[in-house]
Amino acid sequence: GFGLASSGDMWNNMHNKHHATPQKVRHDMDLDTTPAVAFFNKAVESNRPRGFSKVWLRAQAWTFVPITSGMVLFFWMYVLHPRNAIRRKNAEEAFWMITAHVVRTSVIKAVTGYSWLTSYGLFCASMWAAGCYLFAHFSTSHTHLDVVPSDKHISWVRYGVDHTIDIDPSARYVNWLMGYLNCQVIHHLFPSMPQFRQPE
Repeated sequence: GFGLASSGDMWNNMHNKHHATPQKVRHDMDLDTTPAVAFFNKAVESNRPRGFSKVWLRAQAWTFVPITSGMVLFFWMYVLHPRNAIRRKNAEEAFWMITAHVVRTSVIKAVTGYSWLTSYGLFCASMWAAGCYLFAHFSTSHTHLDVVPSDKHISWVRYGVDHTIDIDPSARYVNWLMGYLNCQVIHHLFPSMPQFRQPE
């Protein structure tokens, strides 16, 4: 609720589906991203029917981190996650999502002395940067790997080992920079393990 101004319930639902079948077409929600971005060949044809722009998809290598990632986080903050809280009548989550906007904007205003509008703009800029950081690391550990067809069934071990990747967990600076998001194989095999233990 408060951390990313988004719904913990929605995040858990999406993340659990991803863990159950990472990189599986029509099952892993992280692949169902068209028309914003196409993470695999035939993504446009395989995902739910939606309009798309060939020009936008051709430019996605350049637009994904600086533009699309921020757009996705804003879509979460202002549409997807609030809608989930409303549908589920989850007043507590709605409260914490709203509180994130108000409190963090207030702190920025108190520290900088800027107007409410400018302070809220800085809050939005910080959330855009957070989206770029998170989705850049998520995609590096997952979405360039092979996908599993929607009608193919493999074991959860194969999902974790073959369809996620570790990125140099022996390098402390990589662990720090990526916030342990570079340890995805072990995270998928042992999801309850504390992240700081994963490089071991």
